[in-house]
Amino acid sequence: MPICAAAIPDLPAGIVIVVDKADHRMGVYREGALAAANDGPACFPVALGGNPVGDKVRQGDERTPEG
Repeated sequence: MPICAAAIPDLPAGIVIVVDKADHRMGVYREGALAAANDGPACFPVALGGNPVGDKVRQGDERTPEG
């Protein structure tokens, strides 16, 4: 199972949530480093549309919008 990156350079200061649509994972980062959750790293599986990667174009295209 894919895991979240331990750190992501150039993230804005503070707490940032990053969703990797290709790997269906969400990481919570604090000051660019993967934050800790109660039972380990703050990296979680996420459910997305049936065709998540790419821009949302129209209703029913099964893409997951970004932003």
